[in-house]
Amino acid sequence: MKRAAEFYWAGNMQAFEVSICGAAPKAIHAGRVLTDAIVTTGRFREGVAVKREEVVSNEMQTVFLEFDFWRTTMEIMTIAHEATNRVEAELKRVREAVMSFRETTKNDLASLKASSDRVQTETMKMTKQYKEAVDILTSPAFVQAIENAERLLSHCSIHFEFGDDAKPQNLATYTGSKEEDLQLLRQLAQEGLAYRYTELTEEISKRIEMEIDIIAQKDYLSYFLS
Repeated sequence: MKRAAEFYWAGNMQAFEVSICGAAPKAIHAGRVLTDAIVTTGRFREGVAVKREEVVSNEMQTVFLEFDFWRTTMEIMTIAHEATNRVEAELKRVREAVMSFRETTKNDLASLKASSDRVQTETMKMTKQYKEAVDILTSPAFVQAIENAERLLSHCSIHFEFGDDAKPQNLATYTGSKEEDLQLLRQLAQEGLAYRYTELTEEISKRIEMEIDIIAQKDYLSYFLS
């Protein structure tokens, strides 16, 4: 009766009634009685006629009554059954939606609580660190350290001269001789080649020699050696 119910819900009442009638049991089907009532005759263009006494007989009336009762009952049962199924399907969909909403809300609340806990933990941690910092900055030992630093600074002085007449602040020589400084820098550079390079090429040697010459020209030999 599923198909018949679909016809009813689609508003196709003719197809609904035909589908219901087609499912009638043979015991209450009027087809047998009608077949017995049909006779062949030449009086009509169709070539057939119906025996009146058969149609109005008690057997035929009983069949019609039984069939009408069965059809009405089946129509009601089919519609009621399909309505129940549709209501149950809709209730299931609503329950699933409610469960999904509850689960989503539960997850959101859990996430919100976790975020709140993290914020609270970080706030407590920052508050503790701030209090510790304030305690350090206001402690007698820290105040005394600042006073000592200021006192030491007041006894220190440094002076730089700028311009062409400014005296170099670096040592004049490291070894006592600029020539010996140059030789020492070359020696140290050669000793460090194995640490810097796995293979010594002519290009590397030329670049090192060029850089040493520039250092010597700028009078920075003692600076790089000290």
